[in-house]
Amino acid sequence: DSPTDIFTHFGIEPNVENQIELTDSENQIIHLLKDGEMHIEKIALKLNKKIFEITPIVASLEVKGCICRAGINVYSLSR
Repeated sequence: DSPTDIFTHFGIEPNVENQIELTDSENQIIHLLKDGEMHIEKIALKLNKKIFEITPIVASLEVKGCICRAGINVYSLSR
């Protein structure tokens, strides 16, 4: 999945000049969150990683505006 897929999912026409580059790990998290919000522990479990490995990736996705907090350590795709 790519940022273009996310835009398409939300009915937004992607602007090629403003597309965000995502790493493989970021794309994996985006893919998990397509089904709805998820606690960071569950994200780590599903990706077979430790929470301390996931935290900087989640922070990066927040800064890029791809995901947002939906509660304490719970994340969802940005709308």
